[in-house]
Amino acid sequence: MLFYRARYIMDHHAELLYGDPDIIIAHQVRQWRHALQKRMLGRQPPKPEDMPEVDRILSEIEDFEGMTAGYLTGSKIAIVFRHAIRLPLAIPREAEFHILERMQLLMGEWLSLAAGEITPPAQDELARIARSIGQVQAYRVW
Repeated sequence: MLFYRARYIMDHHAELLYGDPDIIIAHQVRQWRHALQKRMLGRQPPKPEDMPEVDRILSEIEDFEGMTAGYLTGSKIAIVFRHAIRLPLAIPREAEFHILERMQLLMGEWLSLAAGEITPPAQDELARIARSIGQVQAYRVW
């Protein structure tokens, strides 16, 4: 709900944005999701020249301390991570930036974070994501 409120305010009432820090954070998480989705899951395969930007975004996400289940579900950033982890193609410059490993670590943190904060239907979705990550880890050879 917070995500949709943030999106509405960003689109229609930007002057109200500065009064609510939750909206600013929700918008930032949404921007991270959008940037990662564009670079990792676009129509073209990931490009080597985009990997430093993906690394920078992942670093920002790793340094962010205020992630909540509301931000995760509202922005759908975890779904973008799940699809990026499942990419059938090799990630360019993976040996240099360790993008998949970092995404899997963040997903693990978020699954444990969100387990206590969300409702039972969303827990089923998180369990499905966790199973799919486990299947991907068993499939990939590191």
